[in-house]
Amino acid sequence: MLVGVLIWAIQQGMAPPVVPEAVTRTPRPSPVQKARSGPPVAVDLVKVKRLSESNSWAFAAAPGLSAGDLAALNAIPAHTEAHAQWLRRRGGVDVTETDIEIVARGNRDRPVRIMGMKADTECRKPLSGAYFESPSAGAPEKIVKIGLNLDEPEPRGKAEDENGNWNGDYFQQNTISLKPDEGIVFHVKAWTLEHYCRFSIVLEVFDRGVMVGQAINDKTGPFQVTAAIEVPDDFGGTRTRFGRYDEVYIGGVANPDHSGWIEVDPSRYERQLTP
Repeated sequence: MLVGVLIWAIQQGMAPPVVPEAVTRTPRPSPVQKARSGPPVAVDLVKVKRLSESNSWAFAAAPGLSAGDLAALNAIPAHTEAHAQWLRRRGGVDVTETDIEIVARGNRDRPVRIMGMKADTECRKPLSGAYFESPSAGAPEKIVKIGLNLDEPEPRGKAEDENGNWNGDYFQQNTISLKPDEGIVFHVKAWTLEHYCRFSIVLEVFDRGVMVGQAINDKTGPFQVTAAIEVPDDFGGTRTRFGRYDEVYIGGVANPDHSGWIEVDPSRYERQLTP
């Protein structure tokens, strides 16, 4: 037993050294960012808002609201989102101006640059089906205010000055660069004093050397806004021609009883207001 062990030890000492075998390892490929699909600017939210104190609305066709309909509407507090949605579901359109909030972000693996904003419009005579008269009583993300005058032949995004006036083209002096997933909020005010307009908001985006026009619409189609049917008054301003509408409803300070919306005779109501 002892001899066997010694022989094994001698044999192990005389064996040639073991040379480690070289193993070739294929390097793992570096992760490659997957190209993003879709438009260069992703739109996460589009919301039509009511920023004006006025609660006036116009309809293409007379809605013919029953007493029960008016009771249901009057049960909803005025100047709330629920109130506005009730009217919009039945065809109500903002009068004179509409306010739109757009939340967007860069949707490329590199920066993209917004070079302009415009409105793609389809306009005709103001709506005349019905009029709801309720005049007023008197972020870490970038927020950009833009104005669109839809009565212009080619409406482009205007800048707001310190006095609240809209002048020039915002993007003649500014561009907006968006890195991947960098967010921006647009507050867009669009208005008309002459027409009923359906319109899309078009972003002009510079993406990899190419200018891309990216249209933004409301959930169900183009945005809408209508002028009231008006004529000049004796004081250098204008007054609404209520007699030109098929139905007229008054509320707020226009209703002397302050009982919510009530229906009135269009021609008679206009005569009451005409000096």
